[in-house]
Formats: sequence, C-alpha cells, structure tokens
Amino acid sequence: MLIHEVAVIDPDLFKAYPNYRAIENHHTSPEEAGKIFAQAKPKLAVYSHIVFASQPPTQDVPEDALLKRTRTTYQGPLVIGHDLMSFVISDKVEDFAPDGTAMK
Repeated sequence: MLIHEVAVIDPDLFKAYPNYRAIENHHTSPEEAGKIFAQAKPKLAVYSHIVFASQPPTQDVPEDALLKRTRTTYQGPLVIGHDLMSFVISDKVEDFAPDGTAMK
C-alpha cells in the first residue's frame, strides 16, 4: 500500500492569490501522483492529506475530478482516504470505512 498526499488547486486562484502557487509547489498534482503510483505498482494506492482550493470556496473535494486526473497516468487500484478510514494488510489489502464496513 502506498499512501500519498495530493493537491488540487483551481488555476483561477493563482491570478487573484499568488500565494497559492507556493502551496502547489509543496504538494503533488493528481497527474504526478499517478506517475508515482504507476512506477511503484502498489497493491493499493491511497490519497491522504488532500489539499483542495477552489473558487468559490467549498469544503467538498471533487472526488470524481481527482480520480479522473489521476487516471490520466495511473490505472491501478486507488482509494481516496477519509478520516478514520482503516486498512487490513495481509496477502491482500482491504480498506474499511470508519464504521468498519468494507469499502469494496
């Protein structure tokens, strides 16, 4: 299992708030993370520490867009992490929601 951070920042924010460029420079884009996952070939890739900034501001990470951008460079198993999510690692890797139910 490979756990990786990712950042999705709306390009329009760079014009109004140049400091977002510094935030982006310290994080990995979905496409870059996908390349890392493709090279490492984990049994399961997991996104954690998801940085998301949009205009207008919202708390909800657009998971479909995040997955779509990652899939341009990586086609393997991928999960978007959530608070209190857990994993069982044995011969296979399983992920569980905070209530203990299997995610797949």
